Amino acid sequence: MKYQIKSSRSKLAVIFIVLLAIFMVDVKPIAAANVWQIYKEAEEARAAGKHEIAIEKYKLSIELFGKQNETTNVALMYNKMAESQLALSLYDDAVGSWEAESKYWAKAGKTQESIAADRKADWVRSRVELFVAQEEGEQPNTLYHGAPFEPKAGALIGAFAEADGKVHDSKDGNPHYMSAFPELTGKKHAMYLLYTSWGRNFFQDYRGHIERAKAAGVGLQVALQPMGGLDEVKDGDYLRSLAREAKDVGIPIFLRFANEMNGSWVEWYEENPADYINKFRIVAKVFKEEAPGVAIVWAPGYFPVDNIEAYYPGDEYVDWVGVSMYQAYNGALDPLKKGVDRSSFIEKFENIYRLYGKKKPVFISEGGISYSDPVSHADKTDWAVYQIEQFYSSLPLLYPGVKGVFWFDTSRKDSGRLNSYTLSDNAKVLAAYKKAVGNPFYLSSVGSESPVTYKPLGASVPPKQVQLSAFVRTVEPILSKVVYSVGGQTVATATKAPWSFTYDFAPHNNRTVNLTVTAYSAGGKAVSARTVPIKVKQPELAAIPSASDVLVDGKKVAFDAYKIAGSNYFKLRDLAMALNGTDKKFEVSWDNGKKAIRLMPGTDYTAMGGELDASGGMTSRPALQTSSKLYVDGQEAQLIAYNIGGNNYFKLRDIAKLLDFSVTWDPKQSMIGIDTSISYSEN
Repeated sequence: MKYQIKSSRSKLAVIFIVLLAIFMVDVKPIAAANVWQIYKEAEEARAAGKHEIAIEKYKLSIELFGKQNETTNVALMYNKMAESQLALSLYDDAVGSWEAESKYWAKAGKTQESIAADRKADWVRSRVELFVAQEEGEQPNTLYHGAPFEPKAGALIGAFAEADGKVHDSKDGNPHYMSAFPELTGKKHAMYLLYTSWGRNFFQDYRGHIERAKAAGVGLQVALQPMGGLDEVKDGDYLRSLAREAKDVGIPIFLRFANEMNGSWVEWYEENPADYINKFRIVAKVFKEEAPGVAIVWAPGYFPVDNIEAYYPGDEYVDWVGVSMYQAYNGALDPLKKGVDRSSFIEKFENIYRLYGKKKPVFISEGGISYSDPVSHADKTDWAVYQIEQFYSSLPLLYPGVKGVFWFDTSRKDSGRLNSYTLSDNAKVLAAYKKAVGNPFYLSSVGSESPVTYKPLGASVPPKQVQLSAFVRTVEPILSKVVYSVGGQTVATATKAPWSFTYDFAPHNNRTVNLTVTAYSAGGKAVSARTVPIKVKQPELAAIPSASDVLVDGKKVAFDAYKIAGSNYFKLRDLAMALNGTDKKFEVSWDNGKKAIRLMPGTDYTAMGGELDASGGMTSRPALQTSSKLYVDGQEAQLIAYNIGGNNYFKLRDIAKLLDFSVTWDPKQSMIGIDTSISYSEN
C-alpha cells in the first residue's frame, strides 16, 4: 500500500516536471519577443521626446537581456538609456549608465567599446574634492621612493625648448633656451629634454648644451630613440661608451629609452611586448653597471590605455615612470553632441598614477595643451588657458606623488593637423603658464623640496582659520566661479582653480557644519553642487616621550618633553626654570583679563613647584591642540600649542625664535642643544 502511494506520487512528479519543461520551452521565445517589443517602445518614446518613459523601458530591456546573458545587448541598452538621461540633464545618471555600459562591453570582450564608454562618462562626470594645506611640522602628504634625483615632495619642472625659435637659435646659440626660456617663463627650470638616436654620440653632439647645463645648474632628460627599430639595440661598445660618458658628465641625467613604445606610430613599436622588454632591460642593465647614478626612465604614451602594463620591464629595471601626455581640442567626441571638448587634461594622468605611483616616482616626461583646434585650426586659447590653470593648480592636490612635469614648447603641423604648444607665440597661454609654475610646489632645482603640500580634507577641521582648496569639474568645460556656503550662508567666492578660500571655523567648535560647494559655468549658471558635513573639533595627535638629551649652555638638563609630528614640545615653565639666571630668562604668568599666557623676557622666573620633573615614567599620550593665547611683552604671538595630560606644551623652536636663543640637533648623540649666547637660526 505504501509502495503504491509512493509510486503514484512519483508518476505525478514526473508528469509535472515534463509539463514544466514544455512550459519553459514555450515561454522563452515569448520573453524574447517581449524584450524586443519593449525595446521598440523605448525607441519610439525617445524619438517622441518622452524620455522618462524611454528610460523605464530601457531599464526593463536591460533586466530581460541580462537574464539571457546577452551582454552586448545590455551594453547597447545602457548606451541608449544614457541618451535619454542626457536629454533630461540627468548627467549623473548618464555617467552611471556609461559606466555600466563599459562593464558589459568588457564582459563581451569589446575593449575599445569599453574604453569609449568610459571616456563619455569621464567627460560628463561631476567631481568635487576638498583639500587642506598642510601645516609646518606635519608629515608631507607625498609618495617617496628614494629614486635618483627624486624630491621628497614637489615636482621638478622641465621643458623641451630647443625648437622654439624665439628662445633658441640653433646656429649660434644666441639666444640659448637654457637662459632665454627661464626669462620667458619667469622661473628657472630644473631639467630640459633633448632627443638623440641610437648610434649617435649624444654627449659629443650636445657638448655645448651640457656645458651650459652645468653652468645653469640644471639636468637633462635624454630621449634615446632606436629609429632603426629594436633590432639595432644590443649590449656593445656603443651602449657602454654612452653609459660611461653619462656617468662622468657632471649633471643629473634621466635616460628615457624608446618612449611611447605602446603606440604603433613609433619605429620601435612591437606587437609582442616581450621583444621591447628584452631590449629595455639590456639598456637598463648596462647603465646600472656603468653609470649607476643615471635615472632610468620608462615612459609609455598615455594612450592606448589598455596595453600599457604589457610593456612594463619590471621594477628592478625602472627608476622613474614617465608618460607622454598631450591635450588637443576635440569637440567631435562630445557626448552631448554640441561640439564641445569636455575632457579634463589632468584626469588623463589618473591611469598612470594608479598603476605605478605607489612603486615609482611618476612624471609627465613630455606634454602640453594645444591652443588651436588641430582640424579646423580655430583659436582655442581660452579653453587651453583654463586647462593649464586647472592642471598645474590641481596636480599637487590630486597627485602629490607626481615628481616632474615637462612642457613640450613647440608646435607641429602634419597632414593638415595643427597642434600649438609654443608658449612664446601666445601671450595669454604664456601668462597662464608663468603663473602656474610660480606655485612653490614646482621645483627649479634637482635636490630641492616643496614647502607646500596638501591632504584631503577628511571629516573634520580644527576650530581656527583654515585654508581650503578644491578640485572641481563638471559637464561644463570652463567654470567661472565656485561659491562656498556654510549653513546656507555664502562665506566665499573663488574665481580661479584651485578655488581656494580661508574660513574661520572657531565659532563652530564642537559642532558639525554643512559646507556647500556650488560651481558655476562660464555663463554664470549653477551646474553642480555638493554639500559636505564637517565636524569642527580640536585635532588629536600622538605625543611621544622625547628620548633626546638636552644641553642648556653645556649642562645636561632633564625635561618633561614630547615629540609631536617630528618636533620637540616643552612646557613653558620648564624652559623658564632652565633658562633662569641666563640672558634669556623670562617670567611666565597668567593674564586673567586677556585669558592668555604672558611671557616677560628679561625677568627672573618665579618657581611654582614641579618644574623639570621628568621622573613620572612618561608614556605616549594624546595631544590636543589648544586655543591658548600667548603674549610676549604685550604682543600676541601666533603659536600652536598642545595640551598633554592637562599641561600646555609649545614647540621648542617657536619659543627659541621668540626669545632669540639657539637650538641645535646632534643626530649621532641624539642631543638637543640650547645655547643662550647665540642668536636663533633656522639651520
